Amino acid sequence: MICDECGNNSAIFSVTISSGGEITNKHLCADCMKKMEASFSQGNVHGFLSSILSMLSTNQTDSKPVCSHCGLRYSDFERTGKLGCAGCYQDFQKELSPMLQRIHGCTQHIGRIPDDFQPSQQTNDEPSTESENENAQELLTSQAVERQLEALRQKMEEAVAVENFEAAAQYRDEIRAIMQDKEVGQA
Repeated sequence: MICDECGNNSAIFSVTISSGGEITNKHLCADCMKKMEASFSQGNVHGFLSSILSMLSTNQTDSKPVCSHCGLRYSDFERTGKLGCAGCYQDFQKELSPMLQRIHGCTQHIGRIPDDFQPSQQTNDEPSTESENENAQELLTSQAVERQLEALRQKMEEAVAVENFEAAAQYRDEIRAIMQDKEVGQA
């Protein structure tokens, strides 16, 4: 997750503020959290409270959209964490995209292939041929490898963003090894 305050660093702290029946969560990096703690520990209660109030005001001043299908308000989603219908994803896309990016690292659902999935499911009564099973398995394996590569690339980018170059180099090496295995398998 990215820090909600500075928008640059990786968030490692979560600050939860409950005010007027609404709960606000802010994710902060170490630097922003130190600034908040420093103002409080130095007796600057005014600075500490103003930083908390600014967190609350940024959430309350935004105009909150309403789902055109079910009538759910975005503020209700923020409070409950639950969307009302499939239309909410479309109507709240502007608000949901940054949150999904911050939490999951991407905005598109990638999914996974269950371990016990059998690709040879047929809709007709004819048994599948061995080559059809092999082709289906190769396709599933190829998709899994692509998802793994994408996840590693994302982790590498995140590591570079927080200047963790050792981890980024490890991810790079893993990507290279997978790419080499993939090329050998295709040859």
